[in-house]
Amino acid sequence: MCVLQLLGCVVFAVMAVYAVASKWLLHPIVASYYLSLTLSGFAFVGSLMCQVEWRHAAIVKSEKIYMLAVGILAASFSFWLLMYAPRSLHAFDAEAASVEMVGRLQALISSRVKAARLEVDVPQAPEAPALAVALPLALCGGALSALLMAPGLRYGRVLQALLKPPLWARNFAGQSGLMKLLVQAGFIAQVMMLPLWVAPLMDALPIPAAVVSYLRGGLMLVVVALQLLALPQLVQAHLLIAAYKADIIHSLVDLDIHIRTNLVRRQITRTLAELCKVAIQLAFLPCLLLLCGSLYMLMAYPSPLAATYPKATQWDMQPSVLYQTLSGFLGWWACASYVGWATIGVVLTRAQGAAD
Repeated sequence: MCVLQLLGCVVFAVMAVYAVASKWLLHPIVASYYLSLTLSGFAFVGSLMCQVEWRHAAIVKSEKIYMLAVGILAASFSFWLLMYAPRSLHAFDAEAASVEMVGRLQALISSRVKAARLEVDVPQAPEAPALAVALPLALCGGALSALLMAPGLRYGRVLQALLKPPLWARNFAGQSGLMKLLVQAGFIAQVMMLPLWVAPLMDALPIPAAVVSYLRGGLMLVVVALQLLALPQLVQAHLLIAAYKADIIHSLVDLDIHIRTNLVRRQITRTLAELCKVAIQLAFLPCLLLLCGSLYMLMAYPSPLAATYPKATQWDMQPSVLYQTLSGFLGWWACASYVGWATIGVVLTRAQGAAD
């Protein structure tokens, strides 16, 4: 089952990358099925996260209560950020996105009526409030913060084991300088991605707004590449931690040899059973950022080919505030939540090491 889940992530990732490459290199008009596949990828990854982090048999009731509390707090804060925080603080324009959403919906209805050759006057759609975009994004943000809690804490734990290994792991961890550099670069790229949506910081830099916009989508894809390249090393760190636990059990001389053997065997069995789950957990953020970055590059900005393409519409030739807000906020919020939980995981691991 885990292999099929990972294979599904790979399939959606390949489709998303192909769609972006097709738009920017071959055909500037985005086919509706490309967009449908990208949105289906979000649904698949979201359902996979719910299955692993919420519906899994190992998730106890207390963990679900913590996740609910985190989700409510995160949804409340993200709703305030989108609706009531000053627009000068961030690059998410929920009001303009809602206006564009209504315009796109009306254009879609008009095109369908025209294609059906019906003589029907399409009524002018009413203006939608910013709530129509802000509320769904806030709910998604709360769900992401809750579902990324355990993966983020685990990521922080393996980061600490890899980058500053304890004495027992220094003979194993950090041997490959390239892999260690990839792990460091992956985390640093996540941190560097966050200020790109903070308007005061970007306005203070002598960088054109168009360049910043492309950097946002491009850096999402860079984070994906770095995280996927570092994934084997991160999973290996989980195995090192499990091996250390088995060694501690084996060194308990007060226990009978048969009891110790059974405990070690149980620890090894549990580690192997968790291994695929750990790999899926560590792949959650790259999958989310790949889909967000692909949607950003697919829909938020026009391809240079659109200017000379005869069948390009106004939506193909101008930037989309709607998709900038949707894909940008989801990618930024997921990365911010993941970095926050990873930082907490590093602090807790260091505190536990100091106590030991």
